[in-house]
Amino acid sequence: MKTTPKQFELFKKECAHYIEKFHLNGFEFRFFHTDNPDIKAQIQTHQLSAGVISIYLGKDWKNTEKITDANIKAVAKHEMVHALIAEYANIATSRYVTEPEEYLANEKLTNKLEKLL
Repeated sequence: MKTTPKQFELFKKECAHYIEKFHLNGFEFRFFHTDNPDIKAQIQTHQLSAGVISIYLGKDWKNTEKITDANIKAVAKHEMVHALIAEYANIATSRYVTEPEEYLANEKLTNKLEKLL
């Protein structure tokens, strides 16, 4: 299935909700509706020191029968939880932790926080 421009707008609106809720207004968020077939949704923080967080919503969701508003909202929430802990993740990777170890710890914490928030 493919995400539509309308769903991308919903994704950005839902992200904006969590930017406010999580008090992330100090960052500049850049949103992209990407053709990359390997991305369902993704956050990139390689410009975090400059205060920039890039968020991607993939256009092609492989192995997804139907893309609903609930799916879009859940993915937006998941990515914004990543934004919430982005500074932690950045610090963790600069403290002699390997990238796979940081990724796993980040995903575990994100999934836990998703259930709590």
